[in-house]
Amino acid sequence: MKNSGILFFIALLFWNVSCKMQDTKWEQPKLSPNYLITLEFDCASPSQSETQLDSARRVIERRLATGHIYYRSISAQPERSRLHLELIGLKKFGEKPNNESLAILTVLLMSPGILEFWDTYSPADSAISNTIIPMLSKDSMGQYLFLNIYPKSSVLGYIQREHISNFTQWFVSRKASAALPADLDLAFSLKPDVSDQSGRYTCYLLKKQTTVAGPFLTGAHLISAESRLDQNTGEALVQLSFDQPGSKILADKTKQAAEKGNREIAILLNGGVLSAPRVMNPVLGGHASVSGNFTPAEANNLAGALQSGVLPCPAKVTQAQLTSTGAQQ
Repeated sequence: MKNSGILFFIALLFWNVSCKMQDTKWEQPKLSPNYLITLEFDCASPSQSETQLDSARRVIERRLATGHIYYRSISAQPERSRLHLELIGLKKFGEKPNNESLAILTVLLMSPGILEFWDTYSPADSAISNTIIPMLSKDSMGQYLFLNIYPKSSVLGYIQREHISNFTQWFVSRKASAALPADLDLAFSLKPDVSDQSGRYTCYLLKKQTTVAGPFLTGAHLISAESRLDQNTGEALVQLSFDQPGSKILADKTKQAAEKGNREIAILLNGGVLSAPRVMNPVLGGHASVSGNFTPAEANNLAGALQSGVLPCPAKVTQAQLTSTGAQQ
């Protein structure tokens, strides 16, 4: 898992979706900024730079509003594919500017916000039990991955964060040699497994739709995301609503999963797995609930992240610093 995926989940703690954008003026040009952040976007071509920057700016503005983050200005540099942000932060809510907040803000703003639904493999599937599992032992990869003992789930095993990079490189090399199924992919949980006291992350077995296309459903079909509490368990959930094409895809796929032994479907955010629920019945009507051992605040923040939309192209931070005003507070 990439560090940005983990930091993004931490960054969500800034968010609060209880606000309404039209009720508050998040742009405060008369206040002094505490943070300076410059984002550079990898636009498809120079001719599209201005259009994509404008789209990126609207996503950034929604993220700031949803997170109750005040800003002084957002200025564009189309010739360099950059947005320059002067942020005030959560000053009116008692936040004191600091480097930790600066780091979280930068990740929150540059994260793509990509939601995906994937089919999964199970360790019990012959395509897995006859390939990757024997290879783990043969290549001594057991030193990195603790194998899952429940073969009917989509979990391959559990791994420490510092070993994920080495394990991923091994998987890519094995796949390149055609030793693994072409439609197999791996993803890791956004957070450590709650039942694992050693803090290991969960490794999931994903199944691509084709050798090129991975997920069967993405956030492009998302209409809304709202947090709520399960009336029976009190668990914090995020309720998703999809458009008509997305609703049909979800209904068809969950029908297949239910009929094929109640298989699991993996739900990913920015490449990290939020949850992988077992499908007992088809999901009809275009509404789905996402759980992931969320606190109510985390569920609220996740809903806000999904509502803000997806950045039109990848971004990187070229500047991130406290201002002299922010450093003195």
